Amino acid sequence: MFKDILVPVVQGDISDAALLTASKLAEANRGHVVALVGVSMITPNAGWDYYPEGVFTTLKESADAAISALTAKLEARLVGGTAPYEIRRCASPWLTATEMALVAARYSDLVVMGRGDRIVDADRQLFAGLLTGSGRPLLLVPDAAPVADAFERILIAWKPTREATRAVHDAMPLLRAGRAIDMLMVDDDHARWPKDEAIGQALLRHLRRHEVAIRLQLHESGDRSSGQRILDYAAESSAQLIVAGGYSRSRAMEQVFGGVTRTLFEHARLPVLFSH
Repeated sequence: MFKDILVPVVQGDISDAALLTASKLAEANRGHVVALVGVSMITPNAGWDYYPEGVFTTLKESADAAISALTAKLEARLVGGTAPYEIRRCASPWLTATEMALVAARYSDLVVMGRGDRIVDADRQLFAGLLTGSGRPLLLVPDAAPVADAFERILIAWKPTREATRAVHDAMPLLRAGRAIDMLMVDDDHARWPKDEAIGQALLRHLRRHEVAIRLQLHESGDRSSGQRILDYAAESSAQLIVAGGYSRSRAMEQVFGGVTRTLFEHARLPVLFSH
């Protein structure tokens, strides 16, 4: 169950879709929304041997003012809702946005992150840091995604890996509540399908023991990438949520994602639950 649901507001913007989705999930799970407000004041290297004390004071005052303004906006959006919530202020403006979010994420059951249509490097870094460093599932909610009262139609993007396995089990509260669940396996080598189908059937049996009704779908990628084929099928099946493993190509550069993860992060128009 998702009892503590974190929504990090650490980059100056508020995602209404992420807040509303977190509130809906908290209500369904009798949980609690934590909106984390923080402003990073990491300063550039100006070539000084030291910063005058007044610089730090001014920066801290600016950070406090920005946090107060964001807190007031969040309160206006959350008040009157049916899910309990709290607004937590980060008192360490000398942390990066990712570091702020990671501290709180490790004491949560689920992190809900918004994503706008215009994606900048800071968005990729926050997503990658939370995905690979928090140890918690990350629900990415595009700002344009329709917000549903529940995820009834769910698509699992499956392949037999540690990350995908983790994602399926992290999503179990959502899967149990779903009504129409497809498990999609995308392959560009049709000769492997007998083996892939056997692996898929094993997962179906496992999930059915958890009272999850699910169907196996085997598709070729054709001239599309695997990530795009997943998005195509999600649209065709009117899925409301995608569940997928989150992959990175380099531990030293966590913002460099694997191909499917990058495609889903940048182009999904519906929520995606990632686990790493």
